[in-house]
Amino acid sequence: MTLVNSDNVLAVSGAVIAVAALAVSVYQSWVTRDHNRRSVRPLLRLRLSLRTGQTAGIRLTNSGLGPALITKAMVWLDGKSIGPYSEDTSNVIRGDQRPRPSATTLTPGDVLATDYDQYILAVADFDLAVDWHAAFTNLVRERLVLEIHYTSLYEERSWTARWPTHR
Repeated sequence: MTLVNSDNVLAVSGAVIAVAALAVSVYQSWVTRDHNRRSVRPLLRLRLSLRTGQTAGIRLTNSGLGPALITKAMVWLDGKSIGPYSEDTSNVIRGDQRPRPSATTLTPGDVLATDYDQYILAVADFDLAVDWHAAFTNLVRERLVLEIHYTSLYEERSWTARWPTHR
């Protein structure tokens, strides 16, 4: 009896093809899952808008394809950490400016929708000639640092949005 006959060759060939098909299927599943995770990645950006006659301030947008889950939002004022971006810290940031700039706080667990686009610190009807608008401009350009840590709903990796981007 010989081991190399047509029945054995067919059986081994079938087993090799089945194992190869399983390997390709597992790899394809991994690639698809990775693609799906990347395709729903949030992308938060902080931008400054100071246009005369319009709302002005720091604007937070999510231009990614998935919602952003906030894990931490920190604030520094004049180089000193003042803590998470809560109502208390927004009150410290705004100080005694009158009229008071509007503020939107960010707390861990907040979820920002894919099309989120909102000022998180702003003044209405901006005019640099107005004294307190000049003070607000100094605040957002020179004195304030914001850092927002976030993740996707998959929670596998975290990212950071920072204002200003160059400090």
